[in-house]
Amino acid sequence: MAERKRIESIEELKKLAQQEGGCDCFIALNFGLKSSKHVTFNDKKFYVFNFIDDTEVKLTEEEMRTETNIADAIVKGALILD
Repeated sequence: MAERKRIESIEELKKLAQQEGGCDCFIALNFGLKSSKHVTFNDKKFYVFNFIDDTEVKLTEEEMRTETNIADAIVKGALILD
């Protein structure tokens, strides 16, 4: 099985999320669990759909850094492109 790609920065996430259709990724959690997300970006806001509870949030880059665990996951190497 090929190793999955870690998303290394918010800038990289922006580029992936701006592609047509956005990107699917997940936060790797303890015990092999994961928190799956679909992310798009439109030059101003991130749109994050959380598969775990079917919620969607719209966030600025600053909100992405301060109001979600996505930025922490990037720093810890736990945000993985799916």
